[in-house]
Amino acid sequence: MPEMNDDELSRMLREWKAPATPKEIQQRVMAAAEPVPVVATWRGWAAVALAAAAVVLLVVLVMRTPRRPSTLADFEPVKELQPRVIKSGYEEVK
Repeated sequence: MPEMNDDELSRMLREWKAPATPKEIQQRVMAAAEPVPVVATWRGWAAVALAAAAVVLLVVLVMRTPRRPSTLADFEPVKELQPRVIKSGYEEVK
């Protein structure tokens, strides 16, 4: 086959048509597929429902937990600040 440049290859690709698929291919694919057992689908739905119920229960419990209002009414400043310097183990202590 002679060498072609990009323009010739692009033209050939635009003109190319994919071959038609055989009619029996869908039948072969469907026949090869294994049916999903009904028990497996019910277990999956049950797991999803259980997880959703757990999330709803958690949200309800968090919403019902009493909270103290956050105000600065009880705020008292520190009387005397006493900072403490903690040296790391990498520094040489003198």
